[in-house]
Amino acid sequence: RVTALTAARHDPSRRFRVCQFAGALARLGVEVAEYHPFISKYAAAPVPSLGFLWTAWKILARVPGVAAARLGDITWLQRELIPGRLTLENFAGRKLLFDVDDAVWTTQHGDSIERIAERSRGVIAGNEFLADYFRRRGARVWVVPTCVDTDRWRPATSGDGGRERDGWVVGWSGT
Repeated sequence: RVTALTAARHDPSRRFRVCQFAGALARLGVEVAEYHPFISKYAAAPVPSLGFLWTAWKILARVPGVAAARLGDITWLQRELIPGRLTLENFAGRKLLFDVDDAVWTTQHGDSIERIAERSRGVIAGNEFLADYFRRRGARVWVVPTCVDTDRWRPATSGDGGRERDGWVVGWSGT
């Protein structure tokens, strides 16, 4: 039983790093229960001067997922629970896997990221650059690139409304 703690219902990273694997894992006998907070962990405070209360509210929104993680076998933590802060991660189950798909240590408090990685059984990195960062800090790392489910997303062909194109087409899956 895996408890996945993700960022928000509409977070692209959640869809591409966690949700699209749930069905395949279920077919292998791995049950994934996902918990995301009722407000995005990235949501800015509606009143900036009350940011500390907003942060407390976002931490409180994570409690149900953290409590559920304590009952599972593995906790799949997608990034940190609150950006740039170490909050309830130490209470999120016995076996923590830390999933990182961006260089989060460059824009947020790197210390919290490193402390979560130290507490984790391992880091699931989206690419070799991220993996190298965590390996240099002594973490056990697996590289699982962020990918597209090719059973669901297929290139359009001229027969299904698509048109032939010359050159490259670049797509973006993030926010």
